[in-house]
Amino acid sequence: MALLPTGDMDVVWQSLMEEFSGVRSTIPVNKNQFRTFLESVDGLLEQCEIDIAQSVPVGPIRDWLIANPTIGRSMVIRVIEKRREVL
Repeated sequence: MALLPTGDMDVVWQSLMEEFSGVRSTIPVNKNQFRTFLESVDGLLEQCEIDIAQSVPVGPIRDWLIANPTIGRSMVIRVIEKRREVL
């Protein structure tokens, strides 16, 4: 598990900046604050991935998730997407 490389964070930041540049309301942060927020979210997600893996009781599922972080991440993404859809 790791933080997004700078180039990938640049892509996310630029994409969101383009998306929000079309919003016709005031956005209360500047570009640097927005970038800092995204980097903070990335760090929090990293910590959440670690916390999720560590919260699973010791055994085969935990070993599997630690050895295959993309699988665990995929599961978390599915839950997040469903929460966005339902909540």
